[in-house]
Amino acid sequence: MRPTVLLILAALAFASAAAQPTPPAAPIVLPTPGGRVVSPDARMHQAGYQGWHFAPARVDGDLVFISGIVAGAREGSPLDAAGLEAAFRRAWQSVKATLEAAGAGTDTIVDLTTFHLFQSPHFKGTKAEHLALFAKVKDEFVPEPYPAWTAIGVSELVPPTGLVEIKVVARLRVAPGAAK
Repeated sequence: MRPTVLLILAALAFASAAAQPTPPAAPIVLPTPGGRVVSPDARMHQAGYQGWHFAPARVDGDLVFISGIVAGAREGSPLDAAGLEAAFRRAWQSVKATLEAAGAGTDTIVDLTTFHLFQSPHFKGTKAEHLALFAKVKDEFVPEPYPAWTAIGVSELVPPTGLVEIKVVARLRVAPGAAK
């Protein structure tokens, strides 16, 4: 197969793994110098770490770095506002599951970077509607104190039906009474 086709297939596999709700599974943890690689489940490990050669989550010291998790149309059909909101919620559920597998949570996010595709045949709404829906769902998952957030408009994401990619950096939870 051509490299472009392989790239698209791998991106679709990872986006699908990130977007599909699954029963809780034991995370896969690989030790690394200064930390560990964490995949919340075998499907994301296979798609991300083994397929694309990147870590869904990387713990280094007391920080957790989450690779971009994409929200978008499941089967390429255009989304209305309710469908886009549901896609954002699935992505945030994946962010939450990945953080928890690594020992953090959405309440420990210190930096949030989001990449938004505003002009797309997969959502017929406006930029303002897209951002309002994203902020609404984000606020369901991310409590105060709020993290730093950079939202970037992009012309394309790797998965063809992707509409936003969410990348986070969070701090590990510290057990009560444990030294930091």
